[in-house]
Amino acid sequence: MTSFEPDSNKIITKDGAEHTYDAMIVAAGVSLRFDKIEGAVEALDDHNHPAVSMYELSYAYQASKHREAFKGGKAIFTLPTMPIKCGGAP
Repeated sequence: MTSFEPDSNKIITKDGAEHTYDAMIVAAGVSLRFDKIEGAVEALDDHNHPAVSMYELSYAYQASKHREAFKGGKAIFTLPTMPIKCGGAP
């Protein structure tokens, strides 16, 4: 979709096609802001650091590698307060 005209109940797609609708829900989504957590970006970008995240593909790959290499010991998982997009993978 390239634009929508809520007063006309119409969206216009990239190829110029117009589509009408009875109701539309627009969900802008969430912007990840690891930069707001002191040291998070540096830790996540360091492939040897054990801090991981599942919310960005490159970080999720790192999480998988760390999980496979885990030989035991202590692991700390965090769960932010609700509402969040996925309770099992913050």
